[in-house]
Amino acid sequence: MGHRSERRNKGLLRLGGAATAFLAIAVALSGCGRHGAPHGQVVAVIGGQEVTYQDLAAQSRIDGGAREDAKALLQKVVGRVLLAQEAKRRGLDRYPGYPSDLAAIQQNFLAQKEARTIVKPVATPTSAQVSSFIAARPATFARREKIALNEIVVHDALDRKAIQGPDSLDQLERKLNTLNVTFEKRQLQVDTAELPLPLATRLLNAPDNALSLIEGPRETLAFAVISRTPAVLPPEAEQAVAVRLIEQQGQQQQLNQVLQQLGRRSRIAYQPGFAPGGPGKVESGGPTGPDGNTAS
Repeated sequence: MGHRSERRNKGLLRLGGAATAFLAIAVALSGCGRHGAPHGQVVAVIGGQEVTYQDLAAQSRIDGGAREDAKALLQKVVGRVLLAQEAKRRGLDRYPGYPSDLAAIQQNFLAQKEARTIVKPVATPTSAQVSSFIAARPATFARREKIALNEIVVHDALDRKAIQGPDSLDQLERKLNTLNVTFEKRQLQVDTAELPLPLATRLLNAPDNALSLIEGPRETLAFAVISRTPAVLPPEAEQAVAVRLIEQQGQQQQLNQVLQQLGRRSRIAYQPGFAPGGPGKVESGGPTGPDGNTAS
C-alpha cells in the first residue's frame, strides 16, 4: 500500500472518544487466529463479523466525541461484539420480547435526537421562582426521604374484593397463595425526590409496615414501608437543584407542546383502561417524552 493510502487510513483512524461508562473491557487480541489481514474499510474481523471505520465512529459518538486513540476505540467495539456474540450463542436473544426491546431502543434513540432539536434554552429562574418551587415540592426538598420497601407484584388484574382483608404483606401473600395467584416479591429502595409527586406524597404519609395497594389494568402492586432515612439537602445544594429542575421543567414543557400536537395529528386510540388518567395511573396526562415525563 502506498504512502498516500497509509496517511489517509491513519487520518481516518484518529477518531476521538471519552471512556464509555457502558462498557470498559480490555480485550487481548494477541492470541487470536488470523485468516487474512483485514484491509480497506475493515479494521477487524471478529468471528466472521467485520468491524469498520463506521463502527469506530459510532463508538466515538457513544463516548461523547472526545479524542481517543483508534486502538482504544476498537477494543471497546471488540469487547461489545464478543459479548453480543456470546449472548446470541447462549440464546439470550431468543425470548418473545426481544423484537419489542430492540424496537424500543431504536425508537428511544431517535426520540432523543428529535427532542434535542426541539428544546431551546430556558431563562434562569428568579429567586422568588426558586423559593416557590421548593415550597411546592416537599418530597424533593423539605421532607425528602430514602425509603426501603417490600413489594408484591401481581402481573394480572385482580378483583379488589378477592383480596380484601389482609392488613400486611405477609397476610396478602398467604391470601394470594390460597387463591393460587402467581406473584413476585422484591425489596427496593426509592428516593422520594425521584418519584411522581402523588406517589412520593403517599409514601411519605404511609405508616411503616402498613399494606398499600396500587391497581392497574394489567397488574397490582402491593407495598409496605420497611424503613425511611431523611435525605434533606443543605440549603446551598437545595437552591442549585431547584434551578436545574426548573430549567428541566421548562424544557419538558416545550417538548410536551410538540407531543400534544403530534398526538392530535396521529389520532391515538387506546384500549379501555389504558388511556391517560385511567385506573392505576399515578399521574394523568398525554404522551410522554423520551425521559418518561408526561405531556400534560
